[in-house]
Amino acid sequence: MTGAGHVPTVASAGAVRLAAALLGSAGLVDILAGVSELDIDPYLVVTDEGLVRLDVTGWLWLHVGTGSLALVAALVVLTGRRWAWWVGVVAAVAAGAVNLLFLPYHPLRAALVLGLYLAAARLVLRSRPVATDGPVSTPGAG
Repeated sequence: MTGAGHVPTVASAGAVRLAAALLGSAGLVDILAGVSELDIDPYLVVTDEGLVRLDVTGWLWLHVGTGSLALVAALVVLTGRRWAWWVGVVAAVAAGAVNLLFLPYHPLRAALVLGLYLAAARLVLRSRPVATDGPVSTPGAG
C-alpha cells in the first residue's frame, strides 16, 4: 500500500532494502564493538611525566547508543514512510560522526563502519519518496 504521490519502483525498493541492511549491519558492528570493549581500557599515552591512561568508556557507550539508533533506523527505513528517510539519514550521520571521532583509536574498524554509514545515507537519500502534484498513474494501466 503506497501513499498518494509516491511512485514506488523496483529499483528504489531494492535500494531501500540495501540501505536498511547497510545501516543495520553498521549499527550492529558498533553495538558489538562498544559492548565488547566496555571493561577494557588499553589506551596509554606517553608524556614527559610518564604514562597516562585514557578512559574511553564514555565513547564506547556512545558507540552503543548510536549503533542502537542505527539499528532502529534501519527497521524504520524499511517501512517506506516519507519521514523514515529523515530518521535513516540522521542516524547515519550521527553514528558516522562518532566513528569519525573514534578513528585514531580503531582506524580500520572505524573507517569500514564509516563507509557503511555513508553508503547507507547515500542510498536512503537517493531512494526517498518524491511528492508529485497530480494523481499517480502507472504505465500500461487503463
